[in-house]
Amino acid sequence: MHDEGATHYNSIIDQHSLGAEFLRDQFGDCARPKIGWQIDPFGHSREVASLFAQQENGSNVNVFYSTPSCYLYALNKANKQWTSKTDDFFPYATHSHGFWTGYFTSRATFKGYERYSNNILQVTRQLNAFSQSNRRNTIFYLSEAMGVAQHHDAISGTERQHVANDYVQRLSYGIDRTVDVINDAYNKLLLKEGQTLPVARQFLCSLSNISECLPIEGQDRFTLTLWNPTIHPVTIHPHVPVTREYLIRDPMGNLVSAEYLPISDMTKTIPGRISTAQNQYIFKALLPALGYNTYYFEARSFPSNSSEGFQASGAYMFRPWSSHAQPVSSQRIINCTKTKIVQSAFIVFNEWATQQITLYPEALFVEIEWTLGPIPVDDGIGKEIIIRYDTNINSASKYYTDANGREVLERIRDYRPTWNYSSDEPISGNYYPINSRIWIRDNQSQLTILTDRSEGGGSMHDGSIEIMLHRRILYTDGISLNEPLNETAYSKGLVVRGRHHLFVEPPTNSARMHRIGAQQLFMYPLTTYSLPDTSSYTNYSMSYRQTWSALSDTMPLNVHLLTFDQLSSEEYLVRLEHYFELNEDEIYSQPVTIDLQVLFVTMGTIVNMQELILSANLPLSDLHRLEWITNNGESSYVDRPNFVSLSTNCCHFVSRSINIKGNKSIS
Repeated sequence: MHDEGATHYNSIIDQHSLGAEFLRDQFGDCARPKIGWQIDPFGHSREVASLFAQQENGSNVNVFYSTPSCYLYALNKANKQWTSKTDDFFPYATHSHGFWTGYFTSRATFKGYERYSNNILQVTRQLNAFSQSNRRNTIFYLSEAMGVAQHHDAISGTERQHVANDYVQRLSYGIDRTVDVINDAYNKLLLKEGQTLPVARQFLCSLSNISECLPIEGQDRFTLTLWNPTIHPVTIHPHVPVTREYLIRDPMGNLVSAEYLPISDMTKTIPGRISTAQNQYIFKALLPALGYNTYYFEARSFPSNSSEGFQASGAYMFRPWSSHAQPVSSQRIINCTKTKIVQSAFIVFNEWATQQITLYPEALFVEIEWTLGPIPVDDGIGKEIIIRYDTNINSASKYYTDANGREVLERIRDYRPTWNYSSDEPISGNYYPINSRIWIRDNQSQLTILTDRSEGGGSMHDGSIEIMLHRRILYTDGISLNEPLNETAYSKGLVVRGRHHLFVEPPTNSARMHRIGAQQLFMYPLTTYSLPDTSSYTNYSMSYRQTWSALSDTMPLNVHLLTFDQLSSEEYLVRLEHYFELNEDEIYSQPVTIDLQVLFVTMGTIVNMQELILSANLPLSDLHRLEWITNNGESSYVDRPNFVSLSTNCCHFVSRSINIKGNKSIS
């Protein structure tokens, strides 16, 4: 069973689909699960109940703590009245000092790696489909590893260290296998028509987050290809670590305006980093929807100019010694950089804690990159590191956190909506899972923080947001691990690096900012490199396609492509969702109509389609759910029209799974 506190709905859906597919392949259609259950997660989220309900797009939550179908049918036949619960079951606690909120952040590097792995999985599925490479069996290794990683003792970080190592190894192996699929796809997509030259092998630089990409170091030329997995154009600012200076050309052959900036001293001394790169290029890249751009780097022999100068806690539980956080340092060193492309302030708190605050022209957010570790424990005391954003917003004890990256729930400090609450733990008792966002607001302003992985946090004071980033614990919490959460690498404490995107907007505008921003952060463009065997950019551009998009037209901004997977040579699974909530935005909460043929313009004509339930293992028209009587008089059944044409309606907060068949190869 997947975890519910540290998972994203994209991966939850994928895991359920993979499991349903396995049961069908091994035991036939008769083995299709007809009931759902929740067992052993450390608290239940509202989004999981919503996803269960969306098997038929129902809007009510029906939760049962039993698996036998006969018991379920007996309860339904009894015609009892059931209470509807619209909040969730977080935070979970076993006693007044035992809040299981530490695991929202435990094993922060694994939580980040899981997001990175999912990013590669979604991109690889898209590349496989658009190139019609038929390599789904190869992608399975990463799909399976991602499914296992959703377990409530995996992504939660509550497993023992050797088990955590195994989860990471499975993901790493799956990623290695997908590189073959990526290359098969680019072999077809990169070559211009009529060209037969070999395509240089694409490779990932998985340590680029610590400014290390060994294969490109010292090269005379290399390419950087960025695949945008969203159905809308995006703008990003790649950071490319280098050991020499280059001219960079965009897909049109124009010279790119780029900044050549030093890599921070702390990054260069991260344990395990062996790169000799001292500098990095930062530039603006505008990427087409559901497609790629290739940038050509060619070494130059003359220098450029740049401007610089501006209880016990454990894996499960979180119980701080004091309700007052202590600063990691009483002093700090600030280095500022201001150029045409980027403005940043690099803050050094001490030898194991730094922060970089970055502004990009025309960007609607501030990027906060934090680096923590190795956390010192020579004093015999474990430490849990938080970041706190303080404002003058009058938040009136209220704050808002997402449920598995999708729905958002209102939280009230020291309060529970369905029972009288009192706590001896004012900090951990007010921590909630943050899978993608948290915000506070008043009538004038809203502060929203988007996260790049699952974390824990809350609002301990009005106008303040607190998020836990990293943990290194020397004692166990007595639950089950029987070992402390003391992660190490290279005989030192583990170093974690992550990002927050910070938005400040009027509440009326904030939904479109955080909805769109969260999807772009979650479905971040995938970077691959290659070492082309060409003597110049001119020769390269004559043979290779440097920009490509799968779309023939723009798509509505409130629609997201959740899944694009090739099932066979002419069969595809497509999941689309309208990801704005009802009444959340005056414009983008409205229903929209999209033309599915737009997604298939490069692959031919759609000849047949069928809408499936969310887990994609049953036609929606064949699903018949039980109806339940609720205490508020609402029906547990919601009628919806079947999918009948290429133009489909997307209503607020609805995900639709569609099986599509085409009749033409890629052109």
